[in-house]
Amino acid sequence: MTNTILNEPGTKRFFLAATAFALLTMLLGRLHPIFALLAVVPASLIAYLLCDVISRMIFEKEFVFVSKYGLNSPEEQSTIQRSDYVLTLVCAILVIIGLFLAGEVCDRFHGTDMWKWDLPWFK
Repeated sequence: MTNTILNEPGTKRFFLAATAFALLTMLLGRLHPIFALLAVVPASLIAYLLCDVISRMIFEKEFVFVSKYGLNSPEEQSTIQRSDYVLTLVCAILVIIGLFLAGEVCDRFHGTDMWKWDLPWFK
């Protein structure tokens, strides 16, 4: 099942976009650590893909990112289950962790401590 997800054209575009923004983040992160905010794109794409893989493997359905602002289509709203609420929270947490990791890497590249997230494995 995971193999078919990775062969879908949309997933390939996810990986291309995530790779491009990750490289752009690291290149611009040498100029200033604020460019770590560009990592929101690869972090969100990778987190969404991970949650989709988990949802398909465990719950045997596509992951629907739950929006409280009415952004879900009527078809998506009819398929939303409790698992989607949990995976939406997991997805958001993964994006935040990805942003802080990118900030720490950009801090190391630039030689500053702007993000101030002291991780023992980066010392």
